Amino acid sequence: MIALALLLAAADPGGAPPPSRAVDGAAAQPPATPPRLSTPLMARYQGRITTSASTTWTGWPSSRLVDGDVSTSWFSAGGDAAALGTTPWVELRFPEPVTVTRVTLLGNREPAWLKGFSIHYGRLELLDDQGAVLASFKNEAKNTLADISFTPKAAVGGVRAVRFTSLMDDGDRTHWQDIALAELLVE
Repeated sequence: MIALALLLAAADPGGAPPPSRAVDGAAAQPPATPPRLSTPLMARYQGRITTSASTTWTGWPSSRLVDGDVSTSWFSAGGDAAALGTTPWVELRFPEPVTVTRVTLLGNREPAWLKGFSIHYGRLELLDDQGAVLASFKNEAKNTLADISFTPKAAVGGVRAVRFTSLMDDGDRTHWQDIALAELLVE
């Protein structure tokens, strides 16, 4: 398995918001440029994986979930958060069925927007060609960066899509009422 680095970096979601969306008003300092993240499975299908989401904040599309850059995040549209009663989701689709042994979601790491956009608990579904659920798991974030990992007891074959749904998040903690994820890594 690939060891995942827990990293930080930079950007600016959403049209013309105030200079900082950080809840405490202080933006974190970005570290040196982080390495690009991938897994052998993701690298094999690079450029052929498609992504979608329940909603997207303009300029912060779901494709950022698979760009290998932890300094870019997908942000939901304002109001699309479990904390506000909706069921925001993100999905990636492979061009053919694959075998999945682990899925890791890296929490938002955009320094200007670090606080108030985290997902704390969610459901992961592994889907087949027709969208039938092959396996479903729930898990919570176990660190301050709100990373969530899912490891099936046995490899799951025939997976065409991976869908994550937020069930508990910080969507009610900011003026923008949105949530974010940096990367979705499938092994």
